[in-house]
Amino acid sequence: GHWISYGVTTGVVVAILLVSQRRFLTWAIHVAPLEGFHVLPIRMALAPTKRMKLELKRLAFERAKEIKSRVYKDRLTIDPLAQEITVERSSHDLGILLDKAAINLGLRDFNTVKYEERLNAEFFFEANHLRGRDVEFLARYIPYRLAEEVHSLLKLEDAVR
Repeated sequence: GHWISYGVTTGVVVAILLVSQRRFLTWAIHVAPLEGFHVLPIRMALAPTKRMKLELKRLAFERAKEIKSRVYKDRLTIDPLAQEITVERSSHDLGILLDKAAINLGLRDFNTVKYEERLNAEFFFEANHLRGRDVEFLARYIPYRLAEEVHSLLKLEDAVR
């Protein structure tokens, strides 16, 4: 008599596991489609069927497009902290550009005034005066990573125009 109850209990447990696994996989595909798509063992576990693989791929591409659009949107909009700095700083757009570049590098409290003064000493008073200059040129007056970010911001502004 015990074998029948063990068999029924095992069948119920297996059924619950299969249903919960299916729900978990469906949930995981919707929560992290891009991450799951790019890691083969995870992709194999998340999408055991062809239909689930196609759904995972579709959701991953949607997530990638969302992230890409957010990145470009974030890069082209001014950080609220950058707006506060803009109010505090002089109206020189060169200082604003340097502050924005520092913020993009994660250096929110970085003081760029001395680098603005270095550029001013060479008669670079506006951000436009730096257009067309390469990173190595900018790095003569400001730290290299800041120079790369300033160069990148200027290229982005040119692309938007």
